[in-house]
Amino acid sequence: IELLVVIAIIAILISLLVPAVQKVRSASARTQCLNNMKQVALATHGYHDANKRFPYATRDYQPGESVATYVTGLILILPFIEKDDIARRWDPTQPRNSVVDTDGDGYTNAMLQKMLIPTLICPAMTPPIGPLPEERGWCSYLFNAGTRDVTDFHYLAPAPSFDGNVAPPVANLYV
Repeated sequence: IELLVVIAIIAILISLLVPAVQKVRSASARTQCLNNMKQVALATHGYHDANKRFPYATRDYQPGESVATYVTGLILILPFIEKDDIARRWDPTQPRNSVVDTDGDGYTNAMLQKMLIPTLICPAMTPPIGPLPEERGWCSYLFNAGTRDVTDFHYLAPAPSFDGNVAPPVANLYV
């Protein structure tokens, strides 16, 4: 009987310990997410320091190109999050799902877009259940595209006039 009491006490202690361990894991995952966001923010500012502008959120056409590539600005900050190897292999003149290896390095944009980049994944986020379109690798963070014109996507009628709080439209934004 004494053995059963000892086993019961150990079982109770273990049952009290399991939730504490789960809380520590959850807190660790949230901390890693915050660190990843900080790294993305620092990389964005690093890109700005090097190029005198922030990276675009998404872009259909690269400057001077006629092929719609539809890429995210996260590609531009890869060198600033120590993923320069992927950034150098990315061909901005090809669509993101292109299987053409223009430089002969054995990598295509279709292959590169499948890669998971740990800095861009929050461990507290549940991964997608199934494959993403075009078998893209998933990412927890996005850039906000905003609007080019203060009258675009407003919810009031008539459209609000420019009051200085939002940048006015630029004639040629993608130069």
